[in-house]
Amino acid sequence: MKKGMGFTLVIALLCLCLGSITVMAEGIGSWTTKAPMPTERGYLEAAVVNGIIYTFGGYNQNSYSAAVEAFNPLTNTWVGKAGMTSARAYFGAAEVSGKIYVLGGIGIQGGYLSLVEEYDPAKNLWTKKAPMLTARDAHAAVACNGKIYIIGGNGQSGILSSVEEYNPATNLWTTKASIPKESQGLRAATVNGKIYVFGGRDNSGITQVVYEYNPITDLWLNKTSMPVKKEKFAVEVLDSKIYIIGGNDANMLSSVEEYDPTTNTWSTKESMQKEVSCLTAGQANGKIYAIGGHTGYNWTGETQEYTLAKSTKPNAPNNLKTNLRMQRLNLGWEPVTGATSYNVKRATTSGGPYTTISSNLTDTAYTDTSVVTNTTYYYVVSAVNSAGESANSNEVSAMFTDQSIIPNLITDKEKYIQDDIVPLSLILTNAQAGDKTNSVTFEVEYDSSTFELANTDPNVSVANGYIPFDTKLSLGTGTTKTVHITYLNMDNDIPL
Repeated sequence: MKKGMGFTLVIALLCLCLGSITVMAEGIGSWTTKAPMPTERGYLEAAVVNGIIYTFGGYNQNSYSAAVEAFNPLTNTWVGKAGMTSARAYFGAAEVSGKIYVLGGIGIQGGYLSLVEEYDPAKNLWTKKAPMLTARDAHAAVACNGKIYIIGGNGQSGILSSVEEYNPATNLWTTKASIPKESQGLRAATVNGKIYVFGGRDNSGITQVVYEYNPITDLWLNKTSMPVKKEKFAVEVLDSKIYIIGGNDANMLSSVEEYDPTTNTWSTKESMQKEVSCLTAGQANGKIYAIGGHTGYNWTGETQEYTLAKSTKPNAPNNLKTNLRMQRLNLGWEPVTGATSYNVKRATTSGGPYTTISSNLTDTAYTDTSVVTNTTYYYVVSAVNSAGESANSNEVSAMFTDQSIIPNLITDKEKYIQDDIVPLSLILTNAQAGDKTNSVTFEVEYDSSTFELANTDPNVSVANGYIPFDTKLSLGTGTTKTVHITYLNMDNDIPL
C-alpha cells in the first residue's frame, strides 16, 4: 500500500527509568614550572628530535626573532643553537626523519613569507628548500606519513582555506583539497595516519571547529567541536590523544582540553598555572612542555611541564536492573566514576560465558531488541576507560514471553463511502491497568490521498482497553481502503 502522512497517539505504559552518563575525567594531570627559555618570545614554534625540544623564531617587543634554543627535559637546561637565516614569526614547523622544517610566516622583510628552511639538529646547520606555493602566516603545519601539510592561514587574498603538501624526499609541493572553512591561528596534529585541525579564526570570528583529514583519500570530515572557542593555542599529542593548551578567545586562556580521536570525544584537563596565548609546545619522555607566548601583559619564556595523571581501571557498575515489556528488554545501571564507556554482555547460561552485544556505550542504559520468545537471557555490564575494563556487574536475567502488549485496529464496518467518518479503536491485548506510568508512542500511518484525520482521543486510560480515534474517507466510493498501524516492530493493516 502507499504510505503517506502519519499521526501519533501517546498512551501511558510502564517503562524502565534509564539515565545517561556524564563522562568523568579519569585524571586531569598536573603542571610544574621548569627552567625558562632564555629568549622571551611568542608566535614561536617547536619541534622534537631525540627527546630534545627545539624552539624557533617568534616575536618580542616589536621585533622578529631568528633565535633557536634547545631544551633538554632530563637536565632541565637550555642551550642556544644556530639561528634561522631569516627572522620571522607566526610560521609553521614540523619534523620529518630527524630534520626540522620551518615554513612561511611573517618577518622583517614585510608581507607574508613562502620561505622554507630545513634544520639539521645533528649538524646544527640550516638549508633553504623549495618555497611554499602560497606565501602565508598563521597557518597550521603538521607532518604525516613522511610529508608536511600546510593548512589555512593568512595570505594576500585574506584568510585562507588552501592546503599544500610538501615532500622532503623530493623537495616538491602539491596542492591538496582545501579545508572546509577558511581559518587562521589554527593548529593541527597527527594521530594514526590522520590529521586533526582545531579552532582558529575565520571571517566571522574565533571558532571551535574540528576537522579530520585523510591524506590517502584527500578528504575532510567534520568532528566533534572543541568545548570552547580558541585561537593562538598550542597543540601536542600524548598517548594517541591530542591536547589543546592555552590560547585566547576574547581573553587569554589557561585551559587545557583533551581530544580522543578514537571516540571523537573531549574532556577537560588541569589548566596551566598562567593564562598564555601565542605559545608553542613539545612532547618528550611522556610529558608535554608548554613554552613561551604572551601573558596579556608581556612576552614570556616560561616553560611549563604537564604530567598526565595515571589512570586506574574503573569499578564494576552497580545495581544493574532489567525490565521486559513490549517486545524489548531494557537494561539500566548506575554511572561509574572514571568510566568513559560501557560494554553490555549476554549469555543464555547463568554465569556465562558472555558475549559482548554492545560496546563503547556512553549511556547508562541499553535496549536489547534481538531477544527470542521463551528464552532466558543473562546480562552483565562492565565499565571502561583508558586503563582498561572493570569486572562485570551483578548479573540479571529475563525471559520474553507472548504476554507483551499487542495492538490491533478494529472498526464496525467493512466498507465506507466518501465523506464517511470512520471510527477506529486501538485494542491493547494484554494491557494492564498499571501500564500507564510513563508514555510509549503508537504511530498510525494512513494514505493521505485517501484519508484525512478527523479527530482523536488519546487520553483514554489503558485500563479501559482501547483508544478510539476517527479517520475521514476523503476519496473513492465503495472502495476497499487500508489504515496501517506500526507499533514497535509489529504491523497491522485494517481494510475499510
